[in-house]
Amino acid sequence: MNEIKQRTINNIIDKVLEEEGYETYDEVDSLTTMTIITDIEDNFDVNLDLNILEGITERSELVARLMEAI
Repeated sequence: MNEIKQRTINNIIDKVLEEEGYETYDEVDSLTTMTIITDIEDNFDVNLDLNILEGITERSELVARLMEAI
């Protein structure tokens, strides 16, 4: 189940990055991060605390925190 959740999160991130014209997560601005969070919330039918984003600088950190929060 965790593999599926992780794959889904990564697919959502990839989709948003592509739609917004980014090549890597390192380039993402805060608005794009909010779009990722919104899409994650919609997909998993959850409400996420935005404090999980604090201090995140790498995609792997974002995925790990999202995995914990969902």
